[in-house]
Amino acid sequence: VLATNTALPIKTDQPVHFGKVRAVYWLTDEDSARLAKEKGYDVAPGSQLAVMVISDRISAFDVIWHAEGGMNGVPNKGAALNAISNHWFKLFREKGLADSHILDIPHPFVWIVQKARPVMIEAIARQYITGSMWRDYSKGNREFCGIKIPDGLKNNQKLAELLITPSTKGILKGIPGVPEVDDVNISRSDIEKNVNAFNFSKAGDIDLYEKLLKEGFVVIAEALKELDQIFVDTKFEFGYVKGKDGNEKLIYMDEVGTPDSSRIWDGPTFRDSNKVVEKSKEGFRQLLLKHFPDPDILLNKDRMEERKALARDNALPASVLMEVSKTYTDIAEKITGQKLPVCQNPREEIIEILDKQFGLIDRSQAPKGGSVAIFAGSDSDMPHLESIKKELAKFKIPAQIRICSAHKQPARLEAILKEYNTRTEPMLIVGCAGGTDALSGTASYLSKHPVVSCPPDGMNNTCLTNPPGSSNAFICKPSNVAKFAAQYFAHCNPEVAAALDLSIADKIRKLEQADEQLLKKARTA
Repeated sequence: VLATNTALPIKTDQPVHFGKVRAVYWLTDEDSARLAKEKGYDVAPGSQLAVMVISDRISAFDVIWHAEGGMNGVPNKGAALNAISNHWFKLFREKGLADSHILDIPHPFVWIVQKARPVMIEAIARQYITGSMWRDYSKGNREFCGIKIPDGLKNNQKLAELLITPSTKGILKGIPGVPEVDDVNISRSDIEKNVNAFNFSKAGDIDLYEKLLKEGFVVIAEALKELDQIFVDTKFEFGYVKGKDGNEKLIYMDEVGTPDSSRIWDGPTFRDSNKVVEKSKEGFRQLLLKHFPDPDILLNKDRMEERKALARDNALPASVLMEVSKTYTDIAEKITGQKLPVCQNPREEIIEILDKQFGLIDRSQAPKGGSVAIFAGSDSDMPHLESIKKELAKFKIPAQIRICSAHKQPARLEAILKEYNTRTEPMLIVGCAGGTDALSGTASYLSKHPVVSCPPDGMNNTCLTNPPGSSNAFICKPSNVAKFAAQYFAHCNPEVAAALDLSIADKIRKLEQADEQLLKKARTA
């Protein structure tokens, strides 16, 4: 899981811009011009470029959620969202609709993008009445974004026509009749009366944005129909860029047709039983509404501070985020027709690619971070390996499990260690071999990174008797391996340092509480 995407050592002379899921690193003028020339990007001279990195974090109701066991994101979520968007953007170009802001795709989590001047509208299209629209309708509201809706509609009913129900992008000030709050519904009339305030270049582009929204919706809806899936509603974003010819054009930006920005229903289930099976984040939203005793906290914008505390202080069951992972992975593979690439250590992969292929890594910052490779000679030890990985996650330390036997695959072990030796990011290797532990000894002899033995069979003396030149340490408990790793990485990774401080403080607090309970018992005896 890539939970933190704001601390990559990417060259930039500006603060990293980040939202709930993506982070944007604005490149220097020098690097922007160099890449545009080297890669042949269709951008006007002087265009600013950026590296956009997606994370696996999951947001709902404008807050970030986490799960038990230090699970701070949804496995495969970032890769799934990017893969789906890449697929739709490509299809839009093939259909002659419009370009997007994406110039290059170096990694499943990364886009190289052209800076766009955004239209300050969340462009929403709805084919069914459901979600927030149904909640308002059921309370008697019959007008949405200036469009009158007839009586007699039912929840999840298909609308007579595709409705465009825009809202504001961010907090816009000084627009008559538009409240100064984020994500407030607006009408076409509001937009027409305030063309410049919504960042349109000219009034005629209002028709163009609606045309691109409708056409994009239809392209996705028809493609999903062939997969027997229903495209229910979606949110697009638009902006302006200039190409090599210097002409300004309206493009799609952000993401399109993803489970985060759209509702997608399973076709056969809805058709056969009128039951909604979500293939989007809406299923997660509904689970949250049922999970907590006071759902109004999630729906009432006046209770945002309570909502933030709710998300911060309540770890969801890990099974909840794993189910979200399955939903996102399944729909991504169904849409793209390809297996989703699994990234074992996305942070390090991103750094390596951006360094070697794009020259965008600041070497003075590169050592920040830290990761662990957990080696075992057999997958029969998987429970032990997963336990170590789980403990490491509590300290925000990414880990990758590798199966490679020192006895049966010595050449492969040597090759993997040789590859790890080229990495500049701090790293720790944990050897988990039972019986005669040749794994830790071999690894510590060949590796430039420190090696710790944590055998699955407990107190294994062979870990302590390796020959000269084998420098492995020995730690018996997975939790202690994790703390050792945290101490090793804390000096170069503030997030790990903070987690380590929190862990130490938490243990001290529990000891003090236990002592206080004993004293309380003694006083009342």
